[in-house]
Amino acid sequence: MKKCFLFTILFIIGTTSFIKAQNVTVVNRDGTSISYRPTETVGSFKYSDVKGSPYTSMEFQEATCSDIDEPILVRYDAYKQTLQFKDQDSILKAISPQSRYRFDLKDKDNSYIVVNYPDYGLSYGLLLWENSDGMRLIKKQVVKYDKGRESDGSYKMAIPASFGNVIETFYIQKKENAKLIEIPSQKKKAFKLLGNDFENNAKESKLNVKKEEELIKLLKLTFNTPK
Repeated sequence: MKKCFLFTILFIIGTTSFIKAQNVTVVNRDGTSISYRPTETVGSFKYSDVKGSPYTSMEFQEATCSDIDEPILVRYDAYKQTLQFKDQDSILKAISPQSRYRFDLKDKDNSYIVVNYPDYGLSYGLLLWENSDGMRLIKKQVVKYDKGRESDGSYKMAIPASFGNVIETFYIQKKENAKLIEIPSQKKKAFKLLGNDFENNAKESKLNVKKEEELIKLLKLTFNTPK
């Protein structure tokens, strides 16, 4: 991950015309903000020179944050694992997870939150579900990079550098501030992790733990309603 630079001044985020034609001031609780200028490159290539996309969505999505007075436009770089936004001058910036901001996506039941992945460290994850006890379902989104190959001038054709599809991994956080545990792809292991009631609900309702929407339904059935 790129090194984050700490700015002790406030940074201002601009919005597009469909939100509001005014500046948005972002103020952290201690009066400081953390952001940095990301580089849209991989190796010697610019993102635009690589086939495919590193983003979960090319479009910026409108989101709200309790620490920000107005909506903000964000998107997720799943290759570099960073949450991006544009400032008032349309300059691309990234929000460090050190800021601890939570962004609730408009018209969706998803939020980008700061989590501590056991295999990666502090980063943003997509919150899919949570209940009043602090239990959470988090989705990690990753895009892999294939550097391709050059033609050898005879039989092997050149293969351009490319980004792959978004790889999704699901984690459960059993209670507030507990460590994240990856949900196994094998049903039996997932049932062992999430308990007998979860397994029974899966079998009775014929819901598949491997499918995101059905996994969320199972968690709701087993562990009460979300907040």
